[in-house]
Amino acid sequence: MQANQTMIQTGTHKTMRAHNFSAGPAVMPLLVLEQIQAELLNYAGHGMSVMEMSHRSAQFEDILQRVEADLRTLLNIPEAYSILFLQGGAHLQFTMLPTNLLPAGASWSVSRRFTSSKWKPGMAVGCAVSARSHPSSATG
Repeated sequence: MQANQTMIQTGTHKTMRAHNFSAGPAVMPLLVLEQIQAELLNYAGHGMSVMEMSHRSAQFEDILQRVEADLRTLLNIPEAYSILFLQGGAHLQFTMLPTNLLPAGASWSVSRRFTSSKWKPGMAVGCAVSARSHPSSATG
């Protein structure tokens, strides 16, 4: 058994569970995974999986409203703030930042290869300045 794995008892059998500690998805509680498994083919009696629902359907809108309400409660987010559900991860964030911040001006600390390629979207929407360049970065 590796350091990032544990043996757990589920019902009548044991199973090996790996733990993902890298960026992105993380370890989920077994009870949550079992609920997902149970509802995979028929979510909340709707006759289909959440993955099959239209993002415009009333059923999916209910899910979004509950998730937003839960986030506001758990993280104490005031109604004055919008909650956005986006895809894209870090690459999208590096494009969204200059789009939203450049009217006020923005500078980037270019520290390594990842940031050396990600500050450039700012140049497409305005003036992006590299405040600091690391010697090993692609921009020099």
